[in-house]
Amino acid sequence: MSKSAVQKIYNDLLGNVGKGPIISGEEYQLLMNNLHLLSSSEIIHFQAKVVEYILSHMNNTIECDNSLIGHGNPHFGDCFEYILGFHRNPLKIGDLLGLELKIWGKKSQLSIFTYSAEKELSQISNTPTNDYLCAKQKKGSKCTSAICIEPNRHIIKMNEGICYDLPNRLNKLKYNIDDAGVLHWSYRENVNKEWQEFSNLDINQKLVKYNHGLLLASISGERKDRKFKFTKLYYIPMSPNSIIEIIKDGNANYEMRYKKDKINGIWDGVSFRSPGWGFRLSPSWVRNNLMIEKYQINDINDFLKLRYTIENNQDINFKVNNEDSDLNSFF
Repeated sequence: MSKSAVQKIYNDLLGNVGKGPIISGEEYQLLMNNLHLLSSSEIIHFQAKVVEYILSHMNNTIECDNSLIGHGNPHFGDCFEYILGFHRNPLKIGDLLGLELKIWGKKSQLSIFTYSAEKELSQISNTPTNDYLCAKQKKGSKCTSAICIEPNRHIIKMNEGICYDLPNRLNKLKYNIDDAGVLHWSYRENVNKEWQEFSNLDINQKLVKYNHGLLLASISGERKDRKFKFTKLYYIPMSPNSIIEIIKDGNANYEMRYKKDKINGIWDGVSFRSPGWGFRLSPSWVRNNLMIEKYQINDINDFLKLRYTIENNQDINFKVNNEDSDLNSFF
C-alpha cells in the first residue's frame, strides 16, 4: 500500500476524532497494518488527540447509540471506540495506532487478554463441555448451585478463577508460564494420575498490544442505561514482561466464564457457552496498583511525559521517571 493512501486514511481519522466512523472497517485495518509508513510524531499526535478528547469530556454524559453500533447492549468500550471512529477487528496491536485503550468501571475486573483452551480440554478429557462443567442449574423460578455429584466427570466449576501454578477447585486443571513466556495448560483425570499438558500458547503474541503501555479510562455508569461518564484517565507503563510478572505473582487470576444458552428464549439449564476464558485483574488490585497519582493524566503534558518514558524503555516496571523530559523528539 502506498504511503499517500495510508496518509489519507490517517488524516481522515485524525480530523474526525469523536465524530464516529468516517473511514471504513477495511480502511481502518489497512491503516493498522501499515503503521510503519507513518512517523512516530504522527502516531503520537493521534494518540494525544484522543487523550485531549477524553480530558475535554471528563464528567460529561456520553450515550451509546445502539442503532449506530449495531448490537443491543454494547460494552462502553465498544461505544467509545465507535465514537473515535474505530471498527471491531482481529488485530493484535492496540487500537490507538498501537496504544492499548481500556474503558474500566470501578466495580469491574480488568481483562488483560482472553484465550480459551476448552476444545483441547474436551479432547484430552474425552468429555463435552456441557458434561465437564459443574454449573448452576435452573429449577423452576430459582437458581441453585449444583453439587458436583459426579467428580469423575466434572472438571471445572462455572465461572471459577484459577490461581497461577495451583490446581483448580476440582483439582484437575492448572497452568503455568515458562521463562520464554509460553503458557502451558495441564489436566489430570484425578489426584492419582499424572498431569498431562494439553495446550500451550506464546502469550507474548497476545501482549504485543501493551508494547506502548496502557491508557486506562475510568468511568461511572450502568451498562443497562447505555450512558457513562469519564471520571479519571491514567497512562500506565505496562509491558509484556511486567504483565507476565503480574500473572506469576498471583495478581491476575485466569477466569473461566460461561453463560447459559437459551432454547426458544428460555434457559434450558443444560447447555452453556463461553464468552471467554481469560486473565483478569480484580477491581481492588487495579485501584491500588494502577490508578495511582503518578500515572494520572490531568493534561496533555502528563501524557506526553509518560509516553516519552515508555517509548524509551525507562522504568517500565511501574516506576515513572518524574524528571522533565525533552519532548521535542516527538514533534
